[in-house]
Amino acid sequence: KDQKIIINENVLVPKNISMNLLEGQEIIIANNSILFVMGDLKVSGKSDNPVKIAGSKIDPGSIICLENNTEIKYADIQNLKSPNIKGFELYAGFNIINSNVRISNLIITDFVGEDMLNLINSKTFMKNVNFENSFSDALDIDTGTIEFENISCKNIGNDCIDISNTKLVGSRLTSNNVQDKTLSLGEKSSAIIKNLEINNSEIGLAVKDASEALIDNVIFYNTKLPIAVFVKKKEYGAASLIAKNLNLKNSKDLFLVDNESN
Repeated sequence: KDQKIIINENVLVPKNISMNLLEGQEIIIANNSILFVMGDLKVSGKSDNPVKIAGSKIDPGSIICLENNTEIKYADIQNLKSPNIKGFELYAGFNIINSNVRISNLIITDFVGEDMLNLINSKTFMKNVNFENSFSDALDIDTGTIEFENISCKNIGNDCIDISNTKLVGSRLTSNNVQDKTLSLGEKSSAIIKNLEINNSEIGLAVKDASEALIDNVIFYNTKLPIAVFVKKKEYGAASLIAKNLNLKNSKDLFLVDNESN
């Protein structure tokens, strides 16, 4: 129950032990250390007193959750980077693998790894999650399902949301200053999303490689290429997008659709 915990070496929370973080607690992960959680992780902050998890200014660390239940409420997570594990390739500062995930009221900022949050083969629900200041992708999902209510991305070096082989259902996605794509679907993914507001994105929506998307009520502000539908990997085949209620504001009336997709 210490209010501030500093991690200077790799820490393993085994399968039979739960890790509970309470309001006001703070964890600093330093010295390239990994917090590896195989037991359940429960983060229980409050709106006026969130849990804080941060990498140190020099040699920040990372978090891995494996085959557990991860529940996060009212937390600020910042300045993590991807782990260096011999024989494994993980690209996010926060990696959740083969898990059941519920996240609400999370602010995640200033990551220096390739991705901020990577969900792998997990079942996820998110509500009120803000990503800001990412070197690369904000949210990367590789195989799994996700439902969300209200995700925002700001100052993202690559994609806001990048999914592969994933089923996504959500409402309210907002982005501002995304260097590549606000939403990228690939490798036979599917998405149903209502209410998107995309501002200053290189590409608004990209649907590729046998993926299918139904998008309703989208506003594009200052977006160079609002929509792209195409085949990138020939082994998957054509992609499909149905978009309803589009509104272009100071964006090019430009839609890229290859000959195979629709």
